[in-house]
Amino acid sequence: MFSKTITNSSQFLMMPPSAQNLYFHFGMNADDDGFCEYFGIMRMTDSKPDDLRVLEARQFVKIFDDKVLVILQWKDNNYIQADRYTPSKYLKIFKNDLKLLANINGKPCIQNVSKMDTQVRLGKVRLGNIYIDHFERFWKAYPKKVGRKPAQKKFSTLKEEVMPKIFEELEKQKLSKQWREGFIPNPLTWLNQERWNDETPPLTREQEARALVEQCRPQFGDNAEEAAMFKFSAKYGNEEMLKYKGIFKL
Repeated sequence: MFSKTITNSSQFLMMPPSAQNLYFHFGMNADDDGFCEYFGIMRMTDSKPDDLRVLEARQFVKIFDDKVLVILQWKDNNYIQADRYTPSKYLKIFKNDLKLLANINGKPCIQNVSKMDTQVRLGKVRLGNIYIDHFERFWKAYPKKVGRKPAQKKFSTLKEEVMPKIFEELEKQKLSKQWREGFIPNPLTWLNQERWNDETPPLTREQEARALVEQCRPQFGDNAEEAAMFKFSAKYGNEEMLKYKGIFKL
């Protein structure tokens, strides 16, 4: 699962042991394309935001949002037989970002594939699953749960290339003062009016810290402050995070 040309390199060995350990855990928990959701792994390993930033700064991982990253040397570390390969659901979600990463281009399988194995076939079923993943991600993230059926019908008409912007702008708007005060459009209205193209007023750092805690509350419950602290620190650094330690209950 790991290539010695990477893990024995000076670039890797010059990192703190805690960052090296985190890299190994990412590798063991990633899907077949090297994607993984990093917050749970960081909690499990008691890793610090600095460890994540070191890995990104040294170009061992690419962080896409507050949940997902990809291991940039994945194809160097792993060769997966074609008939055992399951494409990551994040390939479509982060398609535009991946175009900028040369390391993500797939390599051919160098192992012999048994003729007795069942081949994975891509088609309408897999495309349907990708669409369902998109909508389920949108519905889970959207704070106002009304009109699911018409929202899903509208969502099915949207083009694949707008998905990254939809998810990015939705997270920004959830942090806005208007949304935090409860003035949230219905999901169908937001989609019909293409509100992902709206300009979102910038938040102060303190407002963003408080908003992150509330954003994490539904998913993480009593651990919301800790989850928000990881996200804030990963974005702005430990020094900036400590200015708002009261909000994160440190």
